[in-house]
Amino acid sequence: MSSSLTTTKDNSIKTNNLENTPTPNLWISWNENVQHRYSELMDITSEEQLRDVIAKSKSVRVFGNRYSSSDISAGTDTLINIEQYNKIVNINPKNKEITVQPGITLENLILEAQNQGWCIPCLPDIDKVTIGGALATGTHGTNGFILAKYVSKFRMVLADGTVKDYTDADAEMDALRLSLGTLGVFSAITFK
Repeated sequence: MSSSLTTTKDNSIKTNNLENTPTPNLWISWNENVQHRYSELMDITSEEQLRDVIAKSKSVRVFGNRYSSSDISAGTDTLINIEQYNKIVNINPKNKEITVQPGITLENLILEAQNQGWCIPCLPDIDKVTIGGALATGTHGTNGFILAKYVSKFRMVLADGTVKDYTDADAEMDALRLSLGTLGVFSAITFK
């Protein structure tokens, strides 16, 4: 018997066969080639929520628009969805800086930069990715540099739920530019 799969709003898979039974708590990538189970899915909209989830969890993975073609979100029971943590936090015209939350898409960041008369010199091919995901995984653009080269500040939530700000003056900045989430979770990102 053949069956087809449909992604439901609650991130589960529903099979369209005789049993028609849902498979709850199954994370699925955008192209449906990567799937894995999880126990808890936390949708966050604020830094306070992000801090709370991280502080109370043994291990977390963060995801946004599910554009990773690898199983980068697997291996833990708690997933944090940052899709709704996607605001522009600050625009500093004097320093030509835009600070955003990690769930904002590259598309929306580019639009805001253009509204300011600025550009980001390094543009990946897909603009639907979240900034947090693009940065954590080393997404590069057409000029050969990674997108994180144009970040001047990171605000990170550490494993104990505390927050730390990093700037170009900090020795950790290069490691944070391609951290895969091992050094903390992005809470705010400033591009210059």
